[in-house]
Formats: sequence, structure tokens, C-alpha cells
Amino acid sequence: FASEEKLQMLTDITHPFIEAEILRQAEEAFEKGDQIVFVDGAVIIGHRVEKHCNKFIVVVVEFEKQCARLMKRDNITFEQAQTRVLKQTPYSDMLKKADYVINNNTDVQSLILQGELIIRQLEAL
Repeated sequence: FASEEKLQMLTDITHPFIEAEILRQAEEAFEKGDQIVFVDGAVIIGHRVEKHCNKFIVVVVEFEKQCARLMKRDNITFEQAQTRVLKQTPYSDMLKKADYVINNNTDVQSLILQGELIIRQLEAL
């Protein structure tokens, strides 16, 4: 993530395959009768997959919490976590496209309740 050039090369190589796999899995879900398909990713808005999405749920979290969670999950340093977070689409860009926003700064129960509310709203469409 430290080298912009290498990150772009990685993106150019992997994103077409990721997009194809997302579309394959979505089609499979729709064929089974699912009405809603979620795509999770830090770089959807402003990238290839965006054009396939109808609604956007943006999950926001304070920078320090996001870095701390990454450090714990991936066993990396603060500097490595910070680099990864800063390479993601900025919240300011994501929030412009957001149809729904989930605040992930509190506890898991609050996160679940927010998600369930959004799912009910989407099912009502």
C-alpha cells in the first residue's frame, strides 16, 4: 500500500477478476430467489464495481478506531494500518453517494440494530 504505482498495478490486475466474481455470485443469489445482494469493500465507490450497485450503505468509524481494529485484526503496526486506511476512498466521497449511513463507533448491538433497520427499509422498496 505504500507505493502508489504498485498499488495501481495490483488494482489493475485484480479488480477485473474481483468484479467478475462479484457479478457471478450476485447472479447466483438472484437465481436462487434472493432479492438483495450486498457487496462489502473499502474501494467500491469510484471503482469498477460501483456501476453495478443500486444503493450504497456507508459504514463510518473514527480514524483511530479503524486503525486500531486493523492493527488487531491483521497484526500490523499503526503506520501500516494508517497507510491502508488512507488508501481507501475518503468518507467525504463515499458520503456523497450514500443512501444509508451506519455509525460503527459504538458497540456491536448498535451496529446490528442499524443494519437490521436498513435491511427492512431495503426489503420495503
